[in-house]
This record gives sequence, structure tokens and C-alpha cells, in this order.
Amino acid sequence: MSCGKRLFSFRQWVFFLLLLLTFISLVVFIMLASQAIYKFSNVRASHKKFSWMQKSNTTNLGQSIFTGKINSEIYYTAPEKNEDKKQFSTTDIDQTKVEQFLARNPSLIPQVYRKDHDAYKRYVQYLTKKEDFLPLQTKAVVLLTNYRSGSSFFGELLNQHPDVFYMFEPLIMVSPLEQCNIHVNLKKDIMKQLTQCIFPDWEAMYRGMQKSERPLYNRNIFVCTKHKFCFAPFTKELMLEDHCPHSKFSDHNHDGWSDCGMVNLNLVANTCRRKKMVAIKVIRLCDIYKLKNITEIPYMDLKVVHLIRDPRGIASSRLTLHPKLNLADAMKFTCSRQAANLDISFHEKPEWLQYKMFRYEDVALKPYHAAKSLYDFLGLKFHDSVKTWIVENTQQPIPEEFGTSYKYGMTETDKHRVRYDPWGHKRNSTSIVDKWKRTVPYPLVKRIEAVCSKVMNMVGYLPVGTIEEYKQTFSKHFFVDHESE
Repeated sequence: MSCGKRLFSFRQWVFFLLLLLTFISLVVFIMLASQAIYKFSNVRASHKKFSWMQKSNTTNLGQSIFTGKINSEIYYTAPEKNEDKKQFSTTDIDQTKVEQFLARNPSLIPQVYRKDHDAYKRYVQYLTKKEDFLPLQTKAVVLLTNYRSGSSFFGELLNQHPDVFYMFEPLIMVSPLEQCNIHVNLKKDIMKQLTQCIFPDWEAMYRGMQKSERPLYNRNIFVCTKHKFCFAPFTKELMLEDHCPHSKFSDHNHDGWSDCGMVNLNLVANTCRRKKMVAIKVIRLCDIYKLKNITEIPYMDLKVVHLIRDPRGIASSRLTLHPKLNLADAMKFTCSRQAANLDISFHEKPEWLQYKMFRYEDVALKPYHAAKSLYDFLGLKFHDSVKTWIVENTQQPIPEEFGTSYKYGMTETDKHRVRYDPWGHKRNSTSIVDKWKRTVPYPLVKRIEAVCSKVMNMVGYLPVGTIEEYKQTFSKHFFVDHESE
């Protein structure tokens, strides 16, 4: 072969190029088709699983026994105060009927009760007990925040208070994470009912949705329908003997997920209404204006607590759980949502809105001051029991200005949970504030700052400098200390 002769002709190069483009197109098509099939199979499996649950009649029968007639609006219509007790009058509950129902549905009997006849008997008595309904609740606080913003820990300041009935993420039944435009009116109506301590029929609500708009039927939704209450173990009162009879023969510490069964919604409603206020934490309600309809309830006193976290800290927390997540795009949505609600609260200041904003970093570094500020806003006393809980879950002793100092050392189990349990409430809170500087790469930090600059400026989060400065500032906080201004 001569040196001047070309290896391939022009036509051959064109042919190879077209072949390569065809191959790439085919690979892309296969990937997209695989994703579509995977998504379709998940949705189909979700519907099949839910249909199987309906055919088994477990949740339907349980609902008909314990909550009486369900109206055509899927959830309860708020009754007049003097007519409230009529909700349960349609069904005569007796112990034999309940025991027969549980015998047909053994999954509703916690394992510990199968070894403890006395605890099982108390469980049946709890389910059959009926009370006249108390007047509806008229004081409520909504904790409005975003996914992975430290709200599980902050929400415990409400849950641990003896005068508050706390609900954790009830909107999980109608919306996956931060999808704002799904079932908006339904979310508004659910919140309006819950702030009065009127509890929906979750299973009937889920069944009433279009299949294409339902969240995938998973363990969390199953537990909501099984327990008749979403995330019951995160509501302190529902873990007490009054709503979850404890076994004396358990071989482990009490675990609300496995050791508690269904709740009696009649008794739960009255427990909720006896408290000074109800608190609801939500990440699935994106627009603060969607809470306005709650203030239209006669005599309702609604307050809104808005929890903000450094976008870089949110990104770090999400990265731990979702390593393949497109963080820049996800944070762009989260930050625009935060900024929009801050604009309403700081600038528009509608008359109906009683509002207070907290930064997670301030709560983590000074939990006692944050708790005091929160309770002052809500008109609640800072109880010693809450101070003790803060000590035991943050490793921070009680400052002298808040009473007698009480020191607590975390056990090795606690320390392991702090490091490896992203859903837990125990936190070495001061180290969590700066964790993002050790986990989020510098280029991603700068991309997040670019899409979140507005909200960062509004609440005092500072941008990082050069990459060299970023590597050398692990002891520096990148936010303005409001108290020093």
C-alpha cells in the first residue's frame, strides 16, 4: 500500500458514521424504553398490590367496624360541634365482632400480643371503646418545609411538647415527595380537616384517586391504611399505653412500628382535641397560600412555622440517600419554592398569615434558644421534659439561663444511629451544620449557589470563595449570625 493512498474512501467514512449514529440511537432508545417499562411495571405492580389488599377486605372491613359510615366526599365533612358524636353512631361495636375480625386478619395483631394474652385483651378493649366526641380543635400550627431540611428533628420540638398533638407527613398518601401540582385541592381539604382533629379514611381516599395519579403503593402507604393513621410512631401520644397497650413479655425495647396495631380514631380524635393545639409537618404543600382556607374555619387560630435550611446542606443530605440524583436541578426547584414563600411572608405579608421563619442551622447550634423562640410564638411554656429531650438527642447541656444543667453522654448505639440513620432524630447537631463541606464537591457547591442565590441572600447564607479557600475553611460557618448583627 502506498503512503499516499487513503485508508478509507469518503463514502466508507459516511457509512461508518451513519452506522455509529444508528448504534447510539438504538442504545438511547433501549435505555428510554427500559425506563418506561420499569416505571410502567412499578405502577402496575402498585395497582395490583392495592387491588389485592382490597380483595382481601382487610382495610375495608376494619374501616367499617371502627369508623362507621364514610361520606361520599372520601373524607369526613366537619360536623357541627354538637353533632360530632353522630359520626360513630352507625355501627354497634362489640368485642366478639372485633375478635372475629382480627382472627380473619392476623396481620393486624402485633406479634407481641400473640405471646401476651393480657396485652391482646387490652388491645381488643381499646378498639371497642367509644366516647362522645369533644369539640373540634381550634388552634393549629403547620410546619412548612422541604425534603431533607432537618424537619424530623425540628418537628420533635412540637411532638415532645405535652400540650401539642403532632402529625408527621400526612400528605404522603396523596403526593410523592415535593410534587406540588398533584391533588392540590385534596391536599387543602385534608389539611383543613386535620387542623380540626378530623381524620380521613386514608384507604378510601387512595382508592378514589385516578390510578395514574396515585403515589406508588409502598410500605408507608400500607402502614397508613393498616394503622388508620400515617406514621403513628412519630406521634408521641399514640405510643403510650392509652393507644398502644404495652406487653410485659416483650424481648426488646418498645417499638411503635412492630408493637402497635390499629388506632381507634374515635379515641385518637379526642386525644387530639384535648391538647392546646395540633401541629402538622408537611413537605408536600409547596405554596403557603394553600393554607389560607384553614383560616376561614370559624374560631380557627392558625400559625405557620417555615423551616429553611442551607441549600448546600439539603444537597448533602439528599446525596447520602440518592447518589444518582441530579442535585442542581432538584435544588433549583427547592430554592425557587423557598424564595416564593419567603417573598409572600417577608414582602406581601397577607393579613391572615401568622408566620415565623427558622433556619435549621440556628436550631442545630442553639436548640434551646430556638425552642424558646418557637414556644413563645405559639404561646406555649418551655417544659422541662422538652429540655431533657434536647439534651438526650443533641449532646448539648442545658444553658444556665434555661434552668439546671443536665449533662448526657450518648451511648455507643446512639452514636452509631447518629452516623448511619438518616431518618433518626438523634443528632450531633453542631457537626451536622458543616457536614456538607466534607461531602459536596466544590464544583457542585458553586452550581447550587448559582441556582439558589436568591434564597441564600434572603436568609443570610454566604457563598464560598475559591476552591483553595473552600478546602481550608471547614471550621467556618457560611451563614450570617443574626444575633451578632
